[in-house]
Amino acid sequence: MPIHFMPTGDASAGRRFNLFADEFAYAMGSEFDFAKAELLKPDTIVLNLLCIDPARGVVPNGTSNKRSAGEFWTFHNVDYAAFMSSDIETRIAAVRDGLIAAVQQIPSSRMPDRVKADLKKAAEVTATKLVSDPDRLPR
Repeated sequence: MPIHFMPTGDASAGRRFNLFADEFAYAMGSEFDFAKAELLKPDTIVLNLLCIDPARGVVPNGTSNKRSAGEFWTFHNVDYAAFMSSDIETRIAAVRDGLIAAVQQIPSSRMPDRVKADLKKAAEVTATKLVSDPDRLPR
């Protein structure tokens, strides 16, 4: 799979964030095919969204090339306070914004700008769909 989605949360957000972000990525499947995305290098892109309480520590946003594994990782922190909000629309927006920011960190030498734009559009459409059908998401 050219693009792999990997959410990671701390003990307070953990499983709920993982389920929530996985459902977001699954819902994006009707808008964007992660397995058939056109990439400029054969490495797998790993989109690692982090939802960690800033009081516990900070993992810097950034990228890392794992040559031996054939992976290019992009790490981005989701707005923890927004995700932990009781408002479902705010939580959806936190995941959408984190995903878009993670994608924007990928160099154009690895992912064409039009693929980034397609991913961004798919995330925005998916967020709108999930706001209108919040029962798909874990509470």
